[in-house]
Amino acid sequence: MNIYKNYIDLPVDNITYKLIKENNNSIIEELKEKLKDYDTVHIIGKGDTATYIDKENTVGINQAIIFTKFNFLFLNDFPSFDGLDEYIKKIKYIFIPDYPHNGRCAEFHLNYKTVIAYLKENDFQGKVFFYQIQTTKSSEMLEHKFQSKTSSDIPVQFFSKFLQKKKYICYGIGVSKKYHPDLKTLKFDTTKFFGYNTREKINNSVSYNFKKHIQSFKQSYLIDEIEFH
Repeated sequence: MNIYKNYIDLPVDNITYKLIKENNNSIIEELKEKLKDYDTVHIIGKGDTATYIDKENTVGINQAIIFTKFNFLFLNDFPSFDGLDEYIKKIKYIFIPDYPHNGRCAEFHLNYKTVIAYLKENDFQGKVFFYQIQTTKSSEMLEHKFQSKTSSDIPVQFFSKFLQKKKYICYGIGVSKKYHPDLKTLKFDTTKFFGYNTREKINNSVSYNFKKHIQSFKQSYLIDEIEFH
């Protein structure tokens, strides 16, 4: 079994894709053991039907990590860290692309090195799983690669493919256009995330068009059950 090497302790230029692959596989083996007694994964999104769930098998999407035990944070977009500075040190596992998006696009200057620098600044104590999505700018391919339309579809693909979890219960995803009001209490800082105005965004409407996309995983037999609340 691979032993996880903490990115925070390494010079950033020493972080190779070989190491990323080894660390990813280490996390997969670790989670197989941690979650062996659970057959269901709870996924909490940012919609107003999100609820606080204090269970080990619960995932937070973007800022919705505040509704969980801070075990698993999934985000495709780097600016989705906005508002989470004070919580970073609590999070056990972060799942993010090697080239995360800024808005809807990946950029060469925004990559896993940027992520690691941000986590160092905020005293991150956990582990990072770098996956790839179809917009990666890297010429090196990871086996941990997904076709993604939203951060919410990554945990479904990850847990079904690598941990064989087939049942999912979603809250705050695909039900309402409104954001959960508790998200407005977070301390946002547009100066740190390329001018991305998270506060303005949550005063508008949350996207809920991905429900059919996530449901398609059931049609493809990737999963057995999925519920939306």
